[in-house]
Amino acid sequence: HVHYLFDGEEFDMAMRLFTHGYDIYQPQDTVIFHFYSSPAENKRLGINKFWDYQWGRRFPVMFQSTRRLKHKIGVQKILDRDPQVHNADLTDLEYYNVGTQRTVLQFLKYAGMEGLDKEPPVVEGNC
Repeated sequence: HVHYLFDGEEFDMAMRLFTHGYDIYQPQDTVIFHFYSSPAENKRLGINKFWDYQWGRRFPVMFQSTRRLKHKIGVQKILDRDPQVHNADLTDLEYYNVGTQRTVLQFLKYAGMEGLDKEPPVVEGNC
């Protein structure tokens, strides 16, 4: 239900795991990385990335996925900033929502993201 979500899928998974009681750790050293190439390099090598084509059709769908994540976070000030906050697919949210072992606010504090509801948002710490 988070089609084309590119920025936020790791946050979503970490928040869900943490609120279900899993502890999250971050290695001090980089043990693996993701190689990104430029659009020109992709074209030269014949590498098709999903964001390189039909983005006009996919972009609005990605925003619906981002709004679904905002609903999971549930911080009212974040929801209030988006005039189209109700344009989100909340299907089966109860199956993929946050847990009950810890709160979202505890996760935001752990991750140094308590300031997400500030204007502008303030992010410090473990992110």
